[in-house]
Amino acid sequence: MHNPVLLDNTVLTNFAWAKCAYLPLELWPGHVCVTQAVVEEYRRGVEEVSLPAGIWDHLPLLSLTHEENEWIQGHLPTYLGIGECSAIAAAFHRQGVFASDDLQAR
Repeated sequence: MHNPVLLDNTVLTNFAWAKCAYLPLELWPGHVCVTQAVVEEYRRGVEEVSLPAGIWDHLPLLSLTHEENEWIQGHLPTYLGIGECSAIAAAFHRQGVFASDDLQAR
């Protein structure tokens, strides 16, 4: 994917609560995606705080490369969650955009 827009869990959660799951694909058609770690964070929200299930199944899933996984260890602070780390690493290495509403990640 060329110049991906990687969403983190806070963005998914905010759009879900606002009932606007259609917006990311409209805002960034052909670019918006998530990582598996972000999907897992959102799934925990479905189980723990009753976020709407299944609404993000249409988002493309981007797999991290070995280089991106290794880069996380040496370049990102340990207080960030794995979802934020995975999205930042992919955005950095693929000249993309990281979209977040997480204060620590910003």
